[in-house]
Amino acid sequence: MSFQGTLARDIRLSSWVRVALFALAFSGLIQSCSLTTVVAREDSDAAVNIKPHGKTTWAYAWGLVQPTPIQADCDEKSISKVRVRTNLGFALITVATAGIVMPQRVEWDCSPPDVPTEPLN
Repeated sequence: MSFQGTLARDIRLSSWVRVALFALAFSGLIQSCSLTTVVAREDSDAAVNIKPHGKTTWAYAWGLVQPTPIQADCDEKSISKVRVRTNLGFALITVATAGIVMPQRVEWDCSPPDVPTEPLN
């Protein structure tokens, strides 16, 4: 093989590598960390000693197979805040499997206990 043939092959390979790196960087930008928060009741005074709970869920087959519902197991039977997170690793898993596997992290805070108050007379 001639020097020119080898050089041409190296140039084509480096062009392919550049395109792949650009695609990876671009997908990282559009698939970057995401956080969605739902707040039912914002009570900053009572939120001091709330222990956050969380679980990673997995959906399959482009969402056709949904994860099982999460049991919150809150003492007060209510949730004050829910956060759904994704990160670069989860996004890479989703992209690498073409959407067949979609992980996400669900976190929640149970509502603080209600303090009974006496009526004013």
